[in-house]
Parts: sequence; structure tokens; C-alpha cells
Amino acid sequence: MPPEIVVTGMGVWSAAGTTPDQLWNHAVRGIPTAAWHEFDGEPALACVAPDPSPCPFFPQAHRMDRSVRLALAAAIPAAELARVAEVDPTRVAILAGNSRGPAGLWTLPATRRVRPTEAAHFAIAALSGALSLALGARGPCLTVSATCASAAHAIAIGASLIHSGITDVVVAGAAEAPLVRPLLRQFRAAGLLGQDANPALANRPFDVSRNGMVPGEGAAFIILETAEHARTRGLVPWATLAGWGLAAESHNRVATRADGDGLARSIRQALAMAAVRPDQVAHVNTHGTGTRVNDAAEAAALRGVFENHLARMPLSSTKPVTGHTFGATAALEAILTILAIHHQTAPPTVGLTELDSALGELQVCAHAKSFTGEYALSTSLGFWGNAAALLFRKPVGQMPGRA
Repeated sequence: MPPEIVVTGMGVWSAAGTTPDQLWNHAVRGIPTAAWHEFDGEPALACVAPDPSPCPFFPQAHRMDRSVRLALAAAIPAAELARVAEVDPTRVAILAGNSRGPAGLWTLPATRRVRPTEAAHFAIAALSGALSLALGARGPCLTVSATCASAAHAIAIGASLIHSGITDVVVAGAAEAPLVRPLLRQFRAAGLLGQDANPALANRPFDVSRNGMVPGEGAAFIILETAEHARTRGLVPWATLAGWGLAAESHNRVATRADGDGLARSIRQALAMAAVRPDQVAHVNTHGTGTRVNDAAEAAALRGVFENHLARMPLSSTKPVTGHTFGATAALEAILTILAIHHQTAPPTVGLTELDSALGELQVCAHAKSFTGEYALSTSLGFWGNAAALLFRKPVGQMPGRA
């Protein structure tokens, strides 16, 4: 039987907070972060994270893409919380998700002076590489890209490395800094950006009037290791990663299959790995982008897996709070799912005023809702048919540092 994988550290950097507690408070109180900003003279609604402080462990970060700086700001506190520095560095792996690459560097003027170090900084793997250097990690070092499901894939692959015995500790998560003019124009051209006179309502997942998402930036990382390894180091886990599932639909470059096949298969894989019945899942933090096609496909997948239980299970989308951070979104939502289990509370879905009846009998929370149960699920979808599901279980006893 594979060893139990637990979460021993968490760190975030986002528009909705720069610690897990701040992120949770924004989410459970339903505080949206969308506001108008200008990007190279072009206005856009976006969820902008604060600028991280310089990183003493990797001073070269100021010349790298913003996504690297966000990643360092999230991953280093997570690693410190889990005392990763105590572990043999050859047994520490880095799994960093990212969808759009170092977009800020790719959009620099062609006329500028080119530094020799840019040959390394412009690499997509610079994200995981910078974390490896900052943390002194000498195990596998990978940047994983699966569009908007990148973080979930990074977490799942990291857990698989532990199962295989290749590594003892994994720093897993993602970072994304997509708020640059060319990418914002692409999102607008694709019809993905939500609109409303009130920025707080521009993203309204599962609502009958939903018309798109609000882009954001951010990073989140969790530390994974076996329960036994954590015990030997005197750590109390935040949660158990009980199961995971990954799939692709091979259907369309952008659109998800109407029946949500890839996500449904991912959820079933996660449940089967954990030997958990659908009716044992108490809460789902949904992908919930607020686009018409994605929300409908996700609802179809949830109906197919959970059937009648769906009418009793609170669902949340937290993207109106964090913004859609693309490759990083599943890492932020993994942390929110872990905290939802601890607090036994499903966060509200900001902007939801009238549930789209065509989606079926969904218990999407317009307000924070309490629940009782050990298991909660985080779901992810992305371009090119990528889908993922992460199943978390409440830890035995209290979470570290909490009454």
C-alpha cells in the first residue's frame, strides 16, 4: 500500500493575501480583489498582487520574471514552516507549475541591452531552477505546464515522486505573472474576460448572467512528504493528500467537452486512489471560471460523478477573490480547500446572485456555509483539454499552530 502523503507547509502570495490566513480571510468573507489597472497604457480589470520584497536567498531574482519573484515569496515561507532545510538536500524535489512562461521577460523591448544571464532567465525552467537555488534543493527540479491545471499536475507529480521513493520532500505549487499587455489582448480576443460596471461582479461563476473571468497573478506552494517522514521530524500535518487524478480530453484546443469527461475521470481517479465514495466528499472548491462553457462542463462532470449527493454538497468558486491566476490557480485553491476542511466551512462564490438552472441542482454557496466531513476536493480545467482533481483529508487532531 502506498505511503500516506501529507502537507507540512503552505505559503501564498496573491492579490487576496500573502499568507494562508490572509488568503482564507479574504475567501471566507468574500472580498473580491478585481480593480482597474493599466498595463503598458492599456486598461484592464485584474487582480494584482503586491510587489514581493527582495529575496535574500536569491538576490538575482530582481532581474528575472515577476513569476519567479512571486514563487520565491510563496515557496520560502512554506519551506521554512516545514523545516525543509533540515532534510538531506539531495532528497528534496521542486515541482513548479506555470502556464504562460516568463511573459514579462518575453515582452521586453527588443532594443534593450541583452545581458548574458538572460539565456538562463528566459528559460521556462527558470521558475523551478530559481527555487532550487534559493532553497538548496538538489533532487528533481521540474517546471510543469498543463495550462490552467498546471499547479494540480505539479502537486500530483510531486506526490508520485514520493511514492516512487525518488525523493522524501517535495516543494510543489505554481506561480504565474500573466498581466502583460499581449496576454491580456489574447484573453480579450478569446472572449474570456468578464465585464460589469462593478468590478466586484465582473467574475460571477455559475451565475445565469456570467460572461467571463478576471485575470490575476500569484503563487502558492505546499510541502509534501510521507506521514512517517513528518512524524520523525516532529511535524504535525496540515492535511493529507488522499488522492489525485489527471486527464486530457483530446477534444479541442480551448473548449472543454460538454460532458466534462476529463474532469469526471480525474475525480474518479482521485476517489479510487483514496478508496473514498462520492458521498464521503463534503465540499468541492470548483474550477469555476465564470465562463459559460467551462462552468457548464464542470457542472456536467460533477453531476456525473456525485449524482444525488451533489444536491447536499456545498460548492465554491474562489476565483472572484483571487482572480484567475492560470497555472497558479490550482495551488491557491488547494490551500483554500485544506483550510476549508479545517474550518469546516465552504467559502462564498462572490458575484453569484442567480444560479443558472441549466447547470442542474448545484449547491453553489452565495454565502459561507458550514459542512461536516473529512474530505474535500479541488478541481481544475485548462486549455488543450487538461483536467485534474486533488482530494484532501482533514488531519487527525489539530492543525499546527491552531487552537
